[in-house]
Amino acid sequence: MSLDNLDTAPGNQEYPVKLQLILKNADGYKAMLNGQMLKVGDMLAAYKVLSITADKVVLVSENGQMQLTINNNSIKTYEPE
Repeated sequence: MSLDNLDTAPGNQEYPVKLQLILKNADGYKAMLNGQMLKVGDMLAAYKVLSITADKVVLVSENGQMQLTINNNSIKTYEPE
């Protein structure tokens, strides 16, 4: 999937989740989903953020897991001056 992916969790066709950004800082990874910056353990509607890596986010709900990925061509490295 690309940076602009749009997935729907199993069993929930009414709540699409859009992965917009994955950010790594000193505290680990964070992800922007549907305009909200989230870390592991945070909730997005009925979904809990299970894991975040450099190229994917895994969400879990009572209906199962959903994996959102970013195309490696879309990953940018930021190096502060």
